[in-house]
Amino acid sequence: MASTLDATVVATAALREAPDGFTRGVEGVQVSYTVTNDGSEPIKVATDRAPAQAASVVAAPEAVWTSAGSDADVVRLSKQVFGLPDGVLPSSLHRAASATVEPGSSTQDTAFVPLPLRPELPNGTETMTVTELPLGDPGAVRRLEICVQIAPGPPVGQDEPYASTIAADAPDTALACSDPIELPEGGS
Repeated sequence: MASTLDATVVATAALREAPDGFTRGVEGVQVSYTVTNDGSEPIKVATDRAPAQAASVVAAPEAVWTSAGSDADVVRLSKQVFGLPDGVLPSSLHRAASATVEPGSSTQDTAFVPLPLRPELPNGTETMTVTELPLGDPGAVRRLEICVQIAPGPPVGQDEPYASTIAADAPDTALACSDPIELPEGGS
């Protein structure tokens, strides 16, 4: 039986200097967000972007994928692990770290994207499915949305690292996204 996942994401954004894990002195946009589990079962909420799938050397938990958003002037910042094509059995599974959120509860996190904005998605290959569209015109971006992958909560007694990660082959995952918010001044 498939799980019904229901979560709300609320975000704010501000310009700031890059956190640890990024190049020192780089300015960018920090997004602070809250994910609330609106469902009746525990959910896992991705807390990173599955760094093993990233081409860049930045592996900080605040790092995000940068892609086209829900409207032409929106950039999507996401923390998620990209899935596997049907029939693929990889030698090792990519995983995104996650936090378990009980029904009615929330978790808070931050994301950071350096400026100027540029697209960053893993290359879709025969071992990875990337459905997001690249960011076409970073100069046209006026708003941003933060999206986090959610998955059914871990079964009782599940061992690590499975209990606190979302694997590339996890069933019944979804993206929960905030409403678009204004990109801070100087942010495009």
